[in-house]
Amino acid sequence: MHKKLSVITISTKSYINIINDYFLSTLPDSVDRMKILYLNNMDNVPRNKAADFEIKKLEMIIEEMKINMGHNLFFIDGDVVFSHNGHFKDEVNKMLEEYDLLFQFNDLWYNFGVFAISCTEKTLEFFEHFVNVEMPKCYDNTSL
Repeated sequence: MHKKLSVITISTKSYINIINDYFLSTLPDSVDRMKILYLNNMDNVPRNKAADFEIKKLEMIIEEMKINMGHNLFFIDGDVVFSHNGHFKDEVNKMLEEYDLLFQFNDLWYNFGVFAISCTEKTLEFFEHFVNVEMPKCYDNTSL
């Protein structure tokens, strides 16, 4: 089965111009599907509300995984631009044949603004675990 690779960005209203002027204009033609998900009223979220912001993003990711079950998703921050004639689709799909989840690694840390998911029951369960079990712990940790 040929898996589609959908590119998805989750953005707040402050990024609309950046997405329209830069992100979309550099998106390679080979992308099967592009979707922009907007978080309303989430700009300038105070630290004590950051968990709410992250939970909402995870819920949006879970919903997209359910819609795209059996295919692949590539989540990218809206301030990313693609190189001219970029050919990442085949490379990402090939890596997702072996791995369930991919993150960009920047020498010393993982960049959670660029990641890919193989939409399977296993990865769906993993993300649901974060929303239902791990994220509620954030409210109890005042140092986050």
